[in-house]
Amino acid sequence: MLSFPFCTMTRVLIIDDEENILKTLSGILASEGYEPLKAATGSDGLARASEIPVDCILLDVWLPDIDGLVVLRELKRNNPVTPVIMMSGHSTIATAVDATKLGAYTFLEKPLDLERLLLTLRNALRLHELERENIMLKEGAEDVPVMVGTSTALDRVRSLVKRVAPTNSRVLITGENGTGKEIVAREI
Repeated sequence: MLSFPFCTMTRVLIIDDEENILKTLSGILASEGYEPLKAATGSDGLARASEIPVDCILLDVWLPDIDGLVVLRELKRNNPVTPVIMMSGHSTIATAVDATKLGAYTFLEKPLDLERLLLTLRNALRLHELERENIMLKEGAEDVPVMVGTSTALDRVRSLVKRVAPTNSRVLITGENGTGKEIVAREI
């Protein structure tokens, strides 16, 4: 389960102009342990997504004020890692392809198969968590020490690293404490 500060439940924003769908999906998501948020228009959905951090968005293609693909483009521009699951009962394959190109996680046809929706939601949330972890790891990787300096001994170490790194050979790195064994291991 994803969590944000001061948020204990996974938040799913539902953007759909059909009241029955909003009500049904909200009930199902709540019973599955999610915190559903509702928006009946594209502009309301964009406002909610900018005000409150959400973990996933269920987005209808046909909305009364803004085309769902325009909403998708804006959502992805503001938060590219939040998965957006597109939904529609009237769209074409071309619309589904366009949505995918714009960054939609997937495209589901209405009437929704609720088991498929829940499975898709779980998978999208897993992907979201992995992307967030990846970003954090990349940010932390910038702090990794590297071999710095010039000397004959260091040039020999770099040469050995270049020869050994592309192979599947096992390497034993020895030396005194603080000499950079871990740095050499990371380089390999």
